Amino acid sequence: MLIPCRYFLFVLPFLVFGCSKRGFDSAGEQAKLLRRDAEWADLASAGKDVDKIVSYWSDDAVVTFPGQPVIEGKQAIRAYVEASLKTPGFKIHWVSEKPIFSPDGKLAYVRGTDDLTMPGPNGTPITTHLRGVAVWRMDPDGEWRCVVDISNEEPSPGPAQQGDGERFSALIKNVRVNGVELHYLEIGSGMPVVLIHGGLGDYREWNPQIERISSHYRVIAYSRRYNYPNNNAEVPPDHSAIVEARDLAALLDALKLERVHIVGYSYGALTALFFATEHPERVCSVTLAEPPILGWLPEIPGGQAELDKFMQTMWRPAGEAFRRDDPETALRVACDYFSGKGSYDQVPADFRQSLMDNIREWKALTTSRDAFPMLSRDAVRRLRLPILLLTGEKTLAPLRMINDALNHLLPNAEQVTIPGATHDMWIQDPERCGQATANFLAKH
Repeated sequence: MLIPCRYFLFVLPFLVFGCSKRGFDSAGEQAKLLRRDAEWADLASAGKDVDKIVSYWSDDAVVTFPGQPVIEGKQAIRAYVEASLKTPGFKIHWVSEKPIFSPDGKLAYVRGTDDLTMPGPNGTPITTHLRGVAVWRMDPDGEWRCVVDISNEEPSPGPAQQGDGERFSALIKNVRVNGVELHYLEIGSGMPVVLIHGGLGDYREWNPQIERISSHYRVIAYSRRYNYPNNNAEVPPDHSAIVEARDLAALLDALKLERVHIVGYSYGALTALFFATEHPERVCSVTLAEPPILGWLPEIPGGQAELDKFMQTMWRPAGEAFRRDDPETALRVACDYFSGKGSYDQVPADFRQSLMDNIREWKALTTSRDAFPMLSRDAVRRLRLPILLLTGEKTLAPLRMINDALNHLLPNAEQVTIPGATHDMWIQDPERCGQATANFLAKH
């Protein structure tokens, strides 16, 4: 119960300072503070430069970690940091949310999540997920420094969190556009954020992120035309991300949304890119989690071999399985490619059911004449909007090649790599993916 009590004490100055008449550039300072916090997190994660890490705390800083005594003053903090970095297996990284400033701009508090890895009793690394509040102060030299740094362990999901899926399902709406019906979840207020799921997924893929994003934005999570719970007519043989992008444009028109932030995952990210290159004026920012721009692979060293492997071992066999009315084999070869041989038989029954719920989309794509139409490199290069590239540290080779190509084409794009994650990053580490996205959105 330490956090709520201290949290109130920290917030009190922000209320008291309400009498101040001085103004300041909140947007500029927000971006500056978030950049500084992200730099600090990267330095701490690298664990190499003690002096640099400690410099982000003020001389009178106070730090409290779970199970540790309160650490006061920079000398004591330095000793703690040095000891931590010498501990085999120690690692820490955090992602912070949008800062809240006092009206005079001298103080700010920031909430965030930390991943702290330490050796367990038998020497095996154990990662603890933490929640924290940091109070920053603008020092006389014009630099932000952390004066209070408190965190505690994240609680286990309670009954309310476990029931989010049912609660969100009750909020589902639908609209008819381009001759098809699209189901969507709409929750929250503010600037709209559109969430576009990946292949073999649907709007439910975003359930772990809804609360986080809808607390600051108007969230629209929709299911693409052949995904659950849509029940549209059988597909023509030329379904593609271009069709999906046209559906997105029509959905935004139906909802009377002029400009939106877009978060796209896998095939949803490819859809987002086609939409953004066609309608850049309607996009505030775009987050891209490994879009499969397969048409670029032949021009990348080693890319043609990876494209051939993808087509020969997964894509064409899946399409052939659908043509002989054998959807389970189509799913098996897909799981073999993305998650390893025999992985289909290892997935939980409820997840297997979610794959079957979206089998019509997989059929539409794997039997299409051109599921991966060429996306113009020049059109992507011309994008002048904030872009976040999310990728998994252990993703598949062709997706890594494509992400590197995007990073080269978009030198101003932000990039976040999810440690230890594969292409299934949003399933494997929803917390880190969500926090990285929320952090990016807060700056734009």
